[in-house]
Amino acid sequence: MTTSARLIAVAVLMVTLGLISIVVTNRISAVAMRLDHQTNIEISLQREREARALVSQWTASFLRWEQFKDSDRDNERDWANAAMMEANRLASVFNIMMLDHSTDWYVQIPEGLQESIPTIPLQDPDQRPWPLSIG
Repeated sequence: MTTSARLIAVAVLMVTLGLISIVVTNRISAVAMRLDHQTNIEISLQREREARALVSQWTASFLRWEQFKDSDRDNERDWANAAMMEANRLASVFNIMMLDHSTDWYVQIPEGLQESIPTIPLQDPDQRPWPLSIG
């Protein structure tokens, strides 16, 4: 075998190895992209389930507050105040979560979920369920 034939054989071998390397790299990248996409979908579904659970808990607290807020009994008004604080805490957690993960919903917020949950305002600021003393 002559020197030029050897050089041609080495060049063909190198080109073939380069093409094989490109094909293998592309296949690995395609698998990684599919796994990444599947992971993103799973994370999005998990966040959607968490958001729906928060809405459900907020609704229960809100309804409990509505039920007992105008009661004549002190202990039932205490239940209403506790429900109001819980509903407001849940609304805050939900609203922050929706802001933090707004990019996780690929196209739009999932059907049945709102962008935010309202907080319950105090009816009478003098009837705070907690002591307010600053200073």
